[in-house]
Amino acid sequence: MRTLFINSYEIKKLCCLFFAGEVIMYALIGSFMGINSISFSLIWQMVAISIILTILQYVLYTFNFMSNVKMGIKVLIHYLLLIVLGYGFAKSFNWFDLNNKNNIFIYLTIFTVCFIITAGAIGIYTKLTGERFNEKLKVYKELKKNEEMEGK
Repeated sequence: MRTLFINSYEIKKLCCLFFAGEVIMYALIGSFMGINSISFSLIWQMVAISIILTILQYVLYTFNFMSNVKMGIKVLIHYLLLIVLGYGFAKSFNWFDLNNKNNIFIYLTIFTVCFIITAGAIGIYTKLTGERFNEKLKVYKELKKNEEMEGK
């Protein structure tokens, strides 16, 4: 039960961080484009994106089905999945003209810069807070617990 609460807290925290990041990026990019408001439908689109991003992030980096994959490869897979997701949302909600190659280049440039900044910030954060060590310690404790249960 404790694990459920910890995981649900992490999922909610991550979802809120994604939503806040989306709003901040929209505000920064929108100010350069002369946009000074946000539509209600776009807020719901951002909520949906936040939920999908959270699930994707949680699956890629928390579950063990990709445990043998190096972190750089995981990040590349994550990047490519997000490109596809962004394209799908842009097409579904008609965010910009996808027939114009210049628009796609601008999208990819802005997205790549935002991704690098965000991934870099998360990398620095995990190094500073020792999150990687904590995750390895958690896995070690689970293995020890399982070994003890199997031995009984």
